[in-house]
Amino acid sequence: MKKYILIFSTLLLVQTIFSQVADTTLAKKYFNEANFFYNKRSYDSAAVYYQNAAMIYKSHNLWENYLESERWRGVSYSKKQNFDEAISILQLAINTSLKYLIENNAYIANAYNSLGIRYNKKSEYDKALECFFESLKIRQSLFGEKHIDVANSYNNIGISLRRKSQYEKALEYYNKSLNIRIELFGDKHIKVSNSYNNMGVVYDDKSEYDKALEYYLKSLEIRIEQLGKNHIKIAKLYNNIGNVFTVKMEYSKALEYHLKSLDIKRKLLGEKHTSIAISYNNIGSLYDDILEYDIALKYHFKSGST
Repeated sequence: MKKYILIFSTLLLVQTIFSQVADTTLAKKYFNEANFFYNKRSYDSAAVYYQNAAMIYKSHNLWENYLESERWRGVSYSKKQNFDEAISILQLAINTSLKYLIENNAYIANAYNSLGIRYNKKSEYDKALECFFESLKIRQSLFGEKHIDVANSYNNIGISLRRKSQYEKALEYYNKSLNIRIELFGDKHIKVSNSYNNMGVVYDDKSEYDKALEYYLKSLEIRIEQLGKNHIKIAKLYNNIGNVFTVKMEYSKALEYHLKSLDIKRKLLGEKHTSIAISYNNIGSLYDDILEYDIALKYHFKSGST
């Protein structure tokens, strides 16, 4: 009798293992499908598949996989501008996972970081900072100081502080991020360019326009080298540089950069994009400044009809 009980128990265990393997294989399939839809910008479908994956992972106590699936579900809602739902999903997933995972876990850090970004989107900067600092603490504990995730945390903290108009603190954290990025990737990496651009924005906000230009131009040089001349990030930088030259009343240079920005946007976005309207308006305002009102009106009309 004992022999039959042992055989039955073994068969049951094998069946359970096979069932779990089948379930987790299905969960992986759901997660991959979700990634496919996410990359196609079909965020509703992505959210459904991420949730399907999360439910299976949760049922088998695979908490890291569960948290990662829920994190991406929250990000999908965020892409639809539904920040409240994104925050609710992320916070619940973190709270649930913390019951089963140690706090110093890379997946927990990533989830806090994603939650902070969503609070930034809602202009709730103090809550964002709480999340970013929590993520930073975990990442430093796991990886030490010289790690890309630590640099990214410093950068996100800088973003929140800049939006709170705490410019000196923002620059402090941007500098920390920049130094790590240069040490890890060299001084010609796109992430280094992003740091320079962020610092340029802070100096722009502080009305230190020569400093802003210095950092924008550093960023521009790297972006052209890494991305080519016809990229939307180049167009955005040209726009920032044009705005600085405008406030410095160097109108011919301002016009040069705004026209460069407009040219790239037309190629990449078409004539009817809202970003094109912004460029037309900027150029129209420039012609207003130099008292060429007929040309200014032409650009303002274009801005209104775009």
